[in-house]
Amino acid sequence: MSNYVVKERVSDSYICTVGNDSQGMEAVRSIRRQVSRLNKKYKNTGQTPSRVVLRGRGGGQDRYGNLPVNMAKRFDVYIYDRNTWR
Repeated sequence: MSNYVVKERVSDSYICTVGNDSQGMEAVRSIRRQVSRLNKKYKNTGQTPSRVVLRGRGGGQDRYGNLPVNMAKRFDVYIYDRNTWR
């Protein structure tokens, strides 16, 4: 599976889809590091901190919605405001 796939989504928070493999997890670590750096940079400016959220996906039609990490074949990666529940 390729490193990541960017698709058109309704959510402005959607970043990409990654595989549940070493390349995909490295992409997630990189995104988390960048978000962490930005959170530290903007800590004293009053900007709302962000968080990275993974939503597990399976094969086929994804008719099961969000899957637990241990069952997912790939993950949709989102960045949300930390103070906003979604």
